[in-house]
Amino acid sequence: MSTHSLGGLDYRISGPNATHQIAGSRTSALDGISYLLIVALLICNSLHHVVSEVFPWYCESIGGILALTCVCYILQRGRVAALNRTEVLIVCAWIVYYFICYLFDPQISDLYGDDVFGASKLVTEDTRELYVLRRFFIHLPIFFTLVLRGINYREFAFLLLVVLIVSLFGVQSLYGTYGIHSFSEVQAYCESGRGVSYNQFSPFLSFLVALGVYGTLTHRLPLTARLTCLAIASLYTVLIILSRSKAAVIYVGMILLMLNLIKFRWKSVLCVLFATVWFLFFAGQESFISERYLSAQSYSDEDGSGKRLEIMREGLDMVEGHEWIIGKGFSCVVLSGPHNNYIRVLQRTGILGVLLTFSPFVVALLAVKRKNKQQSDSDPYMPWLVAVLLLFPLYHSLFSYPHEEAWNTACVWFGLGLATCYLRGTLGSPRDAG
Repeated sequence: MSTHSLGGLDYRISGPNATHQIAGSRTSALDGISYLLIVALLICNSLHHVVSEVFPWYCESIGGILALTCVCYILQRGRVAALNRTEVLIVCAWIVYYFICYLFDPQISDLYGDDVFGASKLVTEDTRELYVLRRFFIHLPIFFTLVLRGINYREFAFLLLVVLIVSLFGVQSLYGTYGIHSFSEVQAYCESGRGVSYNQFSPFLSFLVALGVYGTLTHRLPLTARLTCLAIASLYTVLIILSRSKAAVIYVGMILLMLNLIKFRWKSVLCVLFATVWFLFFAGQESFISERYLSAQSYSDEDGSGKRLEIMREGLDMVEGHEWIIGKGFSCVVLSGPHNNYIRVLQRTGILGVLLTFSPFVVALLAVKRKNKQQSDSDPYMPWLVAVLLLFPLYHSLFSYPHEEAWNTACVWFGLGLATCYLRGTLGSPRDAG
């Protein structure tokens, strides 16, 4: 037994486990703080349009503190072993490679014009490579915190419900800036030929639809929570269709079709409910649907997807010789680009950068598939959710830049972190509340 003094107060610690008890209390406190920080960051991300106006540096502030908690975890005995996973090691190699590209950036002129420097107050001729680095790394602490800390099912379920519910206020605020306050105004706005920030916002809505579908189907949530998830997922599906984003519509359709891989009767019920919502809402709106999604003009070279394909081909033509290996320069593309994340990463960092950027998600996806084959999960929809969240950056990178965009970057790293937790087994048991 020993006596210690703290702030003028004496306290005694006795017994062989005293040191372990103190360490355990510190770990519990650190776990609580890091979890609250993740919740706060994802809530602010859901309210990005509102929070960024009031507190523009919320990502840097919360993410910086979260990074400090990662350092604390690394200093603890046994925590570093959590980093010994293939997808985590690839992410670490990706960070190192990007820092090397940043340090040796030739700073050539922007491939898509120097007018991008006026698009953000953070971008100048002297800071553009730092700006690119910031956009990639700003939400990385979410991933490393989940890897080092883990997350149990109760924490995940609470986070899922909070993000879905809070996102309603973010959606309302964003649409309010366009003068939109009802469904009829949303439809009228989109029918006029304008989408509602669909390049960035519709992918985020599709991420929320995936969370909502899981919350609807899983038996591990109470009925009230499941009905709430169904209502929100249905609402966001309608908004995605009205956003005129064919890419997000296809993603939602794809993840619903993936339910066919799960032999469970509720998948049919869910599909029927979604089909009913779509039919009731869009009854009598054949012209809108056919013009945007079914007409040949919407896929033509002049007006639709064909134009994007042309932009992608032009982006590939800009890469020559050895640039295919190491890229043209880290800041050769800042805010604009070829409407394809694979090509933009290729332009900046070459094939090496492409492999390091996207392979962690492929590796984790294959690991989820293997685990799902080897053992049956008490929650058959958890591997489905993990898989569709891993597909989120791989799919949307064909049409946008989810690794760098507002709303979507946090989703990318949360999905990979959640996949790592699932593969480590912390989400597999219904009694993992510990």
